[in-house]
Amino acid sequence: MNALQNKLAFNRFHVTFYNHESRVIEKQSFPTVEKVLARKFTLEEFPDAKTFAENLFDVFGDVVGMIKDNRDNVLYNNMEEMQDIYDCVGNWP
Repeated sequence: MNALQNKLAFNRFHVTFYNHESRVIEKQSFPTVEKVLARKFTLEEFPDAKTFAENLFDVFGDVVGMIKDNRDNVLYNNMEEMQDIYDCVGNWP
């Protein structure tokens, strides 16, 4: 899909991720196009869920486990890797 199709298909991103700073699994919603754009995207490069997840990981060091939309459709699933990292890091002193 291209950026315009991604923007038209956008129906919120509900993100489950491992926060590397707090060492807990958190959830955050991005309810509007503007909230997504605040993560340094432009309308010309509006991301799909996978690109959005990769950007969160690359920029902030968090591991995204899942992204769902408003209809509870799974747009991105990386729960196994996120859980593995949570289990590994959770055992550090």
